Amino acid sequence: MQSHFKMPNNAIYLYKKLMIRLLLIFISCQISANTFCQSNDLKILEKINVHRNRNYDNFFKTVTNADVYVNFGTAIAVTAVGYINNDKITKQQGYNLLATQITTALATQILKKIIKRNRPFITYSQIEPYKIETGYSMPSGHTSSVFATATTVALLSKKWYYITPAFAYAGLVGYSRMHLGVHYPTDVLAGATLGVGSAIATRWLNKKIWK
Repeated sequence: MQSHFKMPNNAIYLYKKLMIRLLLIFISCQISANTFCQSNDLKILEKINVHRNRNYDNFFKTVTNADVYVNFGTAIAVTAVGYINNDKITKQQGYNLLATQITTALATQILKKIIKRNRPFITYSQIEPYKIETGYSMPSGHTSSVFATATTVALLSKKWYYITPAFAYAGLVGYSRMHLGVHYPTDVLAGATLGVGSAIATRWLNKKIWK
């Protein structure tokens, strides 16, 4: 999956500005449960969770529970192939995937502790979680990790038959978090944004290190 991806000089700066603006928006939405943002966030979640087709519950449980295995499994598999074939480039790509997951996980936990948003089922009794998950709600860790993997795959391969299923699965994971009642739509949006940004930043840093 060799790539000629070149990082724009101002990409990191622009991404940091975007993340700061998103963070300010999300924090402002949390100031009051009666704000326009929070109200619409809840309305969307109610349509997805409260009025969901319960026949799909087991499917979305499988999707959401497979997240960690898919993310780290992909990274470990690529790294293993690199060692088996003694292919330096493939090994680097495997390290890139692993580093992206670690970076994304750390960034997600830091933001969760900064924002401190409660899970939707804690604040609103009508939301039905598939299980009681602990920890804060924003950003969605499942979503950030899977979008980080999908973006890294896109940057490394640039092949549609890798990119399409990667982002299709990422989208399913994000939706599953709302269907299962453990995240707001803006949690998922924040997670996807964080995952994409972490993948780009880690890819850029790895290129500098390996160079």
